[in-house]
Amino acid sequence: MDLYYDLAYSLANESLCLFLGTGFSKNITAGKVPSWAELLLMCSDSLTDRSIADNLFSAKGKKNVFPLEDCAQMLELAFKKEGKDFRATVSNIINSTHIDATASKAASDFISKHNNLKIITTNFDVLVEREILKDVANVFYTGKPIPKRFKDANIYHIHGCVDFPEGMILTSSDYFRFINSPNYFSKKITTLIHENTVLIMGYSLSDPNLKIILNSYKLDMANAASPVNIFFVARDKYQQHIKDYFEIVYGITVIDGVQIDEAFNEIEKRFTDAKNTIDSVESILEGVINGTAAFDETYFLYYASLCSVIAASKSKGYTLDNPNFSNLIVKMLRHRISLSQRKNAWNDYVVLADWLIYLGSVYSIPGTRLEKDYLETVQYSMKNMSEKYFGSSWQAFVTWKETWYSLKLENRELIKNMWLNNHLIDAYEDVRKVVLS
Repeated sequence: MDLYYDLAYSLANESLCLFLGTGFSKNITAGKVPSWAELLLMCSDSLTDRSIADNLFSAKGKKNVFPLEDCAQMLELAFKKEGKDFRATVSNIINSTHIDATASKAASDFISKHNNLKIITTNFDVLVEREILKDVANVFYTGKPIPKRFKDANIYHIHGCVDFPEGMILTSSDYFRFINSPNYFSKKITTLIHENTVLIMGYSLSDPNLKIILNSYKLDMANAASPVNIFFVARDKYQQHIKDYFEIVYGITVIDGVQIDEAFNEIEKRFTDAKNTIDSVESILEGVINGTAAFDETYFLYYASLCSVIAASKSKGYTLDNPNFSNLIVKMLRHRISLSQRKNAWNDYVVLADWLIYLGSVYSIPGTRLEKDYLETVQYSMKNMSEKYFGSSWQAFVTWKETWYSLKLENRELIKNMWLNNHLIDAYEDVRKVVLS
């Protein structure tokens, strides 16, 4: 299973969109960019009335008493009373920070090399366009005329940016106007998320603004036969029920325990192979699906062939609702089964398990054309795995055991119910260790 390959393929196909939060800016500045709470505290230092910060933030640890957008609203009122410009103060603080050459190397190398990226951000800073892309990107934000000249990279500051302080979404009033007044930006962001593979970095899963945007996307995506196209990189490890929740409610796949730089490096490692896939697979995929062309049988020998076909199908808009595409996946699974029946084919059992887990991580299988064949292949794979018995694949068992929770929740339930409802599970101790874990 290789979700990084999906991301690399989208990058090679010029359909990768980065969705960047404050954690990304902190990463490339070695932590110098302030968090939202830190920023408001720094702003409060500009007030003559020193009591305002104590009224808004508890004395112990300066923890905010009110939601931060409400704190910002009250700070702006305090600034106005003293004849000072709250938004200019915010802009000056953010503008005083620059990227750190060492800390930003992985991100800078990645973004500058692949400067056809689309970038969505709620950040106010302009570090990416000024210091990484060096003003060779189209930049969009409220109050700025829509650029008419073509550049490779497009950066969308959906909450405004420091170059136009009065347009920044800072206060609770700003947020209400933004949420309740659909405009060019809200429509454009929806389009970008629908038309690209989105990689979210530098956010918290508890970020309310992120959840509003993603929930809107999830409500629009009624077709379960479509593959996932939103990935969330988190440096912290999350419990499985939290990852299941965000997959079900917001439609995102969480890749946890991963640093931002590590994610960029893993995508870059796969970029060349993904680029070659576009040239070799995508060019004939439509013919294969329509029956006017065919892959060489040796193509199915490769571990990455399924990932390549799935990635190419996403760019072509094929889903499991398409009978010819679904039949192609079935053909590949059956071919992999036949390979596993050769002598000394232990690795083919492992690849088959990997393929099934990969399919179950990118598609919701229940109710699709693939469901019956998928379950039959899962049953074959699991019947031929074992933790300890000679004559069965030990490594396939390890693969299922260690990556079981990579499957979407509905697919885990589908497989578990297959074993329970058919009263098969009692005869397979190793299956119980996987599906009832």
